[in-house]
Amino acid sequence: MASVRQSLKTERDEAIERLRSWVPEGATIYTNTKHRSRSGLRRVVQFMVIAPDGAEKPDIFFIGYNVALALGWRYDREREGVILSPGDDLVPELGRLLFGNSSALSERSI
Repeated sequence: MASVRQSLKTERDEAIERLRSWVPEGATIYTNTKHRSRSGLRRVVQFMVIAPDGAEKPDIFFIGYNVALALGWRYDREREGVILSPGDDLVPELGRLLFGNSSALSERSI
């Protein structure tokens, strides 16, 4: 059991490292609601960041899976998004995790 927890922690740590390389402090996180339950209580939201690499075309990173791993939230593989419940505010949580500041990142819905 300890090795399973250890491997999960490693996956989480790797997800945090990837996010830190893709998401600089002050970045805008773009969100796209992929699904909303009939009651409106649950949503599946895709999370992206645009990281220009100095080339003509910027890279778009779909970061939802890594965000779900890093924060311990659920991920919907079919809809490719993080499952959110009422009151879940992912972008401030991500800013707090990566930079120790809930206002380190901004959010824009597309």
